[in-house]
Amino acid sequence: MALEIQSPQQEPSQCELGLTEAEVHERALLPTWWSAFPARREEYCGYASREMISELARRRVSETQRSPRPQNAIDVLNLQLQLNALRKQHQKLSRRVNELEKLIDQRSPASTFTQVSSLGMPGYTVQKPIPVTICQDGEEFTATFFDANISTGGDTGQEAVANLQNLIADFYDELVATPDGQLGPSLQRQKLILLEFVCRT
Repeated sequence: MALEIQSPQQEPSQCELGLTEAEVHERALLPTWWSAFPARREEYCGYASREMISELARRRVSETQRSPRPQNAIDVLNLQLQLNALRKQHQKLSRRVNELEKLIDQRSPASTFTQVSSLGMPGYTVQKPIPVTICQDGEEFTATFFDANISTGGDTGQEAVANLQNLIADFYDELVATPDGQLGPSLQRQKLILLEFVCRT
């Protein structure tokens, strides 16, 4: 004997036509009602589109299937061990960095600063004092004109400065004699700095 499925006796009222999203959720998860009453199905789509019902049904199923995973005690323990190992490694590296910084400070050559107001040779005029840094590294001295990136050495600080004066004059003559188009950006900058400090007389 075939089971006869009868449609609901009461027609949906006007208030039911404004279903909330929660009600549509609930009714969208009633496949028996949906398949058993094809005539009612079209009426149901009058206030909730087929796409909307399908999407809401998928959301409800997804939310139902989604459940928080219990934390695994072994995983938590492993993470704690890894964190402790990283902390110890960080402390070890910090101590090593401090030791290297102290070593660098101990080996850093002593530096003195002076100004050169003459290149020590005729034909050149120093327009403004040239700042020179003298560094001692063991028995060797280095004199540097950092603005123009020119540096040279000597057995004494005075010798290093004298060699630097000669080198500045050589750089000046060479760069002034070379057209700017044949110089790269760094040499052009060096040339401008030398022209700012030195000129020919």
